[in-house]
Amino acid sequence: MSDLIDPARPERYRLTRATRRLIEAVRKMDPDVDLSQIAAQVEKLTSEVEKHQIEIGEQQGRGNYRRRSPLVGRSNAMAPPFTYEFDSDQVAVHGTFGLAYEGPPGFVHGGWISLAFDEIMGMANAIGGHVALTARLTVKYREPTPLEQPVRIEAHTKKVEGRRITTIGTLSVGEKVTAEAEGLFIALDEKRTKKHFG
Repeated sequence: MSDLIDPARPERYRLTRATRRLIEAVRKMDPDVDLSQIAAQVEKLTSEVEKHQIEIGEQQGRGNYRRRSPLVGRSNAMAPPFTYEFDSDQVAVHGTFGLAYEGPPGFVHGGWISLAFDEIMGMANAIGGHVALTARLTVKYREPTPLEQPVRIEAHTKKVEGRRITTIGTLSVGEKVTAEAEGLFIALDEKRTKKHFG
């Protein structure tokens, strides 16, 4: 999974981290503060960044897609600041969901948890040599997952039957499992892999 980080783009990742900090800071701002000057500064900076936009063509859009992923993308400011451990066909993720990922007050939105399972189970399949797309994902929310507390997400490939791959995962806060998932993935042949992922 060396494509998660491109060592040639440290300033890109620095900008992404700063933007992620801004998103969290805005969520935590005192609602009674006069925001007009801050808003004007952010608008000015955003206009400067927009000057350097490029059109994302079909090939560019597929290449290095993991760096832009909403969960693991080091170039995506919405991706939580997680760290990853890889071992055979298993992935372990450590990190914290900040306020940007809120659903019920004080807790992580279930959609982000589902996304996390989908992405991380897909990664577990990939490091085990199985490039596959999700056919079905079942998530059991055992109890709400709190914001701003360290979480651990684990996933591993459970069974491979031809092109059908079953993968399971858990999300824990401390010793407590707050969600678990099982996914059915369909392996792609070389032609389809190139078509979908470049």
